Amino acid sequence: MNLLKKWIITLLAGIALPCLANEAKPLKVGIDLTYAPYAYNEHQKAQGFDPQFMRLLAQQAHQPIEFYDTRIENLIMGLTSKHYDMVASALYVNAERARQVDFIPYLQTGGVLLVRQNDTFSPQTLQDLCGKRVSMMKGAAWISLMQQVSQNHCQPRHLAPIDIRTYPTAPEASQALLSQGVDVQYEDAAVASALLHSLGNTLKITNQQLLNPVLIGLAIRKNDTETAEFLARQIKQLQQTPQYTALLGHYHLSPPDKALLTQNAPYLITDEASNLKQRADIHSGLFDYHYLITQLKNPDFIRAGLWVILLASLAWLLAAGFGLILALANRSTSRLLHHSSALYIWLFRSLPLLVLLISLYNLPRIWAASHMVLAKPFYAGLIALILSESAYMAEIHRAALQGIPSGQFEASKALGLRPLTIYRHIILPQALRLALPPLTNQFITIIKLTSLVSVISFTEILLVGQQLYTRNFKVMETLAVVAIYYMVIISLVSWLLKRWEHYLKHCRHPRKYFSFRKINITSPLQPEEPIMAVKGIADHD
Repeated sequence: MNLLKKWIITLLAGIALPCLANEAKPLKVGIDLTYAPYAYNEHQKAQGFDPQFMRLLAQQAHQPIEFYDTRIENLIMGLTSKHYDMVASALYVNAERARQVDFIPYLQTGGVLLVRQNDTFSPQTLQDLCGKRVSMMKGAAWISLMQQVSQNHCQPRHLAPIDIRTYPTAPEASQALLSQGVDVQYEDAAVASALLHSLGNTLKITNQQLLNPVLIGLAIRKNDTETAEFLARQIKQLQQTPQYTALLGHYHLSPPDKALLTQNAPYLITDEASNLKQRADIHSGLFDYHYLITQLKNPDFIRAGLWVILLASLAWLLAAGFGLILALANRSTSRLLHHSSALYIWLFRSLPLLVLLISLYNLPRIWAASHMVLAKPFYAGLIALILSESAYMAEIHRAALQGIPSGQFEASKALGLRPLTIYRHIILPQALRLALPPLTNQFITIIKLTSLVSVISFTEILLVGQQLYTRNFKVMETLAVVAIYYMVIISLVSWLLKRWEHYLKHCRHPRKYFSFRKINITSPLQPEEPIMAVKGIADHD
């Protein structure tokens, strides 16, 4: 009897332990839930083709599944850091990405061209896009192909190059098209179908045939043989089920064809029959220093750095001037001026710059006349920075003005000076010297804030980096280059501003910079004796 109990306990343990092991170790999947219809978040649950595909696969393997929502540029970094075991997020297979991860194909797609519904321009191929502004999502597989068309087709025919503008998400790229910020949107076919369904009769697809077919694969860590064998086996079985066919049909997608598999064979770890290839372990460095050094000389980064300096300088100068006007209005005895400036300062200090940037850039959709200015990312970014930063600089000027003793204004008024003259020659020269250190610090803040302008496709330093690492997934190396460029610019600007402050502090004739003309004031009590004391105040701290 005891022997029978032992056999029963051993049998139950043999059945229970694998189940417990499966429960303790679910399939951990990295995914970007901002790319409908492939993956999106609905009612706090991952939805779309990729989540449904992975749930079918997990159900077939009798294992639970967990999704880790991560933006596309961080997906591979999270994978290599072992936050999850695989990435299922409509990743296009290419050579640059295949150097970072292993790919197992499970899908194919292609591109379509979208224009506004009332447009007469109807492009059919990429060659038709010369001289046009084209929007697309960051990291799209066809960015490099479009650059090649621009270089090899447009330029030899003396046509303007294709103006490629990338955005964080597909809906933002569509908004740029609707706001007339771009002329065409190049989008994934499945994503374009979802956009047309959501936006109604506002956009249309022009090309008759699918452009640039691309392969989509699941990504796993290099040398992770256990996960590779598991996925290859499960995908092969799943592709033979009616559920997989129905899922593809529901999203108007296609399984990988043999021609595309053959073309991308060097970048895959499975063959055309979905069997795992035999290969040696791949050893790669954790950090590509050669890539970092090469990118430091990248002309795109140098050009973007010059644009950052120009944008930040103009925004700082104009915001400082407008902020001074706001500070003076805030101190005015007029209730209208005082309350208007206070409302402006409250509004733009409360409004996030990112929201302001996107709103301004898409304003032409509801105010067509603004298209001439706001359709250009540089001007839209400049206006947004001026509106936002002037509110902060107004507070800096206000604090500086309050630092001037009120007795100086009262004494000057008693001597018969007009308020405009008092502010121009006595109050403002001293207030500007007090405000200069925090104003120069705000300049450095503006330089860093220019990175946000990348959301409206202004080609600054961060956007150049994002365009690189969304294609090759060398996130840390590329961000290191971005950081170095920002540090060099900020160090140079800080040194110049410090030198300027030091020069003004020790200058023997500061009125040369702060005073416009010599003031001779005659006392109404003793007209025969000129009083020079007020001018002296303007000459010294």
